[in-house]
Amino acid sequence: KQQLVEVFKVAVHAKLGASKAHRWITCPASVAMEAKLPDTTSAAAEQGTAAHAVAELCLRNGWAPERFLGAEVEGYTVDQEMVDGVAVYVDFVNSLPGDKLIEQRVSYHVFAPGGFGTADALGFHDGVLYDIDFKYGAGYRVPVGPQLMLYALGAFQEYGFDYQIDLVRMTIVQPRLDHIETKEMRVKD
Repeated sequence: KQQLVEVFKVAVHAKLGASKAHRWITCPASVAMEAKLPDTTSAAAEQGTAAHAVAELCLRNGWAPERFLGAEVEGYTVDQEMVDGVAVYVDFVNSLPGDKLIEQRVSYHVFAPGGFGTADALGFHDGVLYDIDFKYGAGYRVPVGPQLMLYALGAFQEYGFDYQIDLVRMTIVQPRLDHIETKEMRVKD
């Protein structure tokens, strides 16, 4: 049973994961050092996982986040704060024009060996790739950075020519800190 869990962990987490790119780009040795540490979680991480699950269900099914008030999702009871935070993210994604992909796995292995991750939301419209990341944390503001750039590279490789992507708009939506930040880059850059 333990071997199956370990195999699953390897399949789910890339050694050069996008969420830790800010670390391994600056300090490549951190990958080997981190591999020696136990895989742990926290109450905040579990709460974020629940918020992402609610957001995904809302976006895929057209449901309002209020539907989940008081429900248990991923071991967490959804409260009004989570409903409100998820609503900000869902409304943002729904406001985007064009085609959308929710919780889409993308590969950026051409740039980082074995690199892949899951983009929270991708949108495609009129030559623009929208790359949106939902951050439910309230500890500090997360800036647009390497994680979204790697997801954009993977999404462009997979869909860029089909949608004739010329511009990438990368957005962090972090509602508990009233933080929505967008940065743009031309594909050529």
